[in-house]
Amino acid sequence: MQQIRVACFIDGFNVYHALMEPDASGSAPYARYRWIDYRKLAERYVSPGEELIAVYYFTAYATWDEAKASRHRTLVSVQKDRGVHVVLGRYRPVTEQCRAVCRQKYRTYREKRTDVNIAIQLLDMAYRHAYDRAILISGDSDLVPVVNHARLVQPEGKITVVAPVGRSAQALWNMANYRRDMKRADLNASLLPHRVVLADGSTVDRPREWA
Repeated sequence: MQQIRVACFIDGFNVYHALMEPDASGSAPYARYRWIDYRKLAERYVSPGEELIAVYYFTAYATWDEAKASRHRTLVSVQKDRGVHVVLGRYRPVTEQCRAVCRQKYRTYREKRTDVNIAIQLLDMAYRHAYDRAILISGDSDLVPVVNHARLVQPEGKITVVAPVGRSAQALWNMANYRRDMKRADLNASLLPHRVVLADGSTVDRPREWA
């Protein structure tokens, strides 16, 4: 019997912000899970009789902060070593106005292209009938039209939406065939060791800021 082909699409920006969400005490209890094996995380949502054929991780580097970007590149190097397809977007500088009394303008950055990149990859595979089930790890309601269209062009292809830890994905769940919540157990099972040995024998250490 042929195995069911599963492709996983990970909204890195959405997952990151879920991991960095502060609790009532002001700390971020899931922050250490930034150092994670995204292939292992995807495997948590694959059932017996299914084959994980591809994992896509969509993200962008904070190029205005070299230390942060360097840590991120370290994580990306590990993902690539594990066969994860990394698709990069970018941040664009924008000028915002303070909504408080001061009304001062300030410079910030907005992540761009991730939604479009996810849409392109997911719909491309849907049109080619390249998966039997797609796993979308995101809570971003902007992806609702993408899920809806993927199901229209490949009705036999099922879609599972996994909400990042501590988040709801109700709008996406309404469009999907199946819904899942990311649990701490999923994160624990996917956490990378402090020192990672890559396929070429070199080693990569977890950034100390992520301990």
